[in-house]
Amino acid sequence: MGMTDRKAHVMDGAATTRWLIVGVDGSDSSRHALEWTAHQAVLRGLGLRIVVAASSPATVGVFAAPVPGEEPQPVDGADASSAESLLAYAADWVRRLFPELEVDSRLSCARPLDALLAEAADPGAAAVVVGSRGLSGFLAAFVGSVGIELAARSPVPVVVMPHRHASAHGVRGRVIVGVDGSEPSRRAVEFGFAQAEFAGTELVAVCAWQPLVAFAAATGPIPPELFDDTTAAEAARQSLEEELATRVCGTRG
Repeated sequence: MGMTDRKAHVMDGAATTRWLIVGVDGSDSSRHALEWTAHQAVLRGLGLRIVVAASSPATVGVFAAPVPGEEPQPVDGADASSAESLLAYAADWVRRLFPELEVDSRLSCARPLDALLAEAADPGAAAVVVGSRGLSGFLAAFVGSVGIELAARSPVPVVVMPHRHASAHGVRGRVIVGVDGSEPSRRAVEFGFAQAEFAGTELVAVCAWQPLVAFAAATGPIPPELFDDTTAAEAARQSLEEELATRVCGTRG
C-alpha cells in the first residue's frame, strides 16, 4: 500500500507507469505540494500526474494565493482558459526543477474532489497529494469537508501537506501512525511501516484512549465503579502491541 512501488508494473503483459497524483489550484500551498510530490516521485522512481479542475480559481507565474473560497464557481471560457494556463505553467515549472521526471497533465471539468477521486481510481495511481490551504474544492483538509471526503473515499493513500512543512536541515523526520485496531488503522500501519522503511527512519505508533468520564455528558450518569482508567489504558496498550506485533511478524515471515 506504500508509495515504494517500482515506476512500472505489468498489467495484461504491458508495462504501466505508476503515478503520484497532485492537485494544483494556483495557491501557494498547492505549489509546495507540487514541488514536494515531484521530489518524492523522483526519489521513488514514479511519474508525476498534475491535476487541475477548470472550476478552480487559478493564478499563473508566482502561484500566489487569492482569497480562498469554499465553493467552485461555474466554469466558463475564461475559467477554462485560466486553468489550462495554470496546468501548462505548473507542468513546465516542475520539469525545469526535475528534468528527469516523467510528467503527465490532466485538466478536468469535474469538481476538484471528483477529479482527484477519478485519478485515484486509475490502476496506476500510487497516492494523491494536496495542499492544506488550497482554493475552492482543495480547501484545508481536516478543516473543510472536501479534504476529509477525499481521504475517506480515495482507494490509494492521501497525503495532505501541512501549511508549514519545512524540516530542519540534516534532521531526520519520524513517521507517526495512529492505531485503533480497525481495518483502516491496519492499512495506515502498513503504509507507515513502508514509508519509514523507505526513508530509513523510525516509526512512532500512537493509540489514544479517553477516561470514561469524557463520555458522561453524552450518555448520562455513569456509576463511579465503572470509571476504571487503568483498564482502559491497558486495553489501548494491548491493542497497540498486537497491531505492531502482527505487522513485524508478517514482515519477518
